[in-house]
Amino acid sequence: MSLPQAAPILVVTPNRAARRRLRGALAASGWRVIEADGVADAVSAARRQAHGAILCDDLVPDGSWKDLLSGLTQEAPPVIVLTRDGSEALWQEVLDAGGFDLVDDGEPQEILRVLELAVLTRCSDLSSLEAATKARNADPHAVTLCLGPTETLLTTSLVS
Repeated sequence: MSLPQAAPILVVTPNRAARRRLRGALAASGWRVIEADGVADAVSAARRQAHGAILCDDLVPDGSWKDLLSGLTQEAPPVIVLTRDGSEALWQEVLDAGGFDLVDDGEPQEILRVLELAVLTRCSDLSSLEAATKARNADPHAVTLCLGPTETLLTTSLVS
């Protein structure tokens, strides 16, 4: 899958070994990485520069992934929470709070798969928004369809 990888991925974890491991896996797949060791650093980094997505450890010393989500603006990139506790309750909590997904931090291939889906979905959402704005200006009766991650993935695989 060819994705726009110009915007770096923000990796938020206090664990240096985990940051190195994620940086290696992401760099091997063509992603640029910006690192933060906590919520304050991550929010500051997100305000300074646009990111394709944010990978955030579920436990950070100065807050939580929820604090990160609440500190970001509406235009923030998708936030993927990394954890060892892959319970359905936590997954639902992440989705309800506005996170993109919950992924086992020990599964680099799954992290990459979800990251690609998050970036693809965001790019699709932004291009859909641009197209909808143009269509609305040209035809006030135009209908806009907003596709979720599954629909975007299926549509992409059909047209590829």
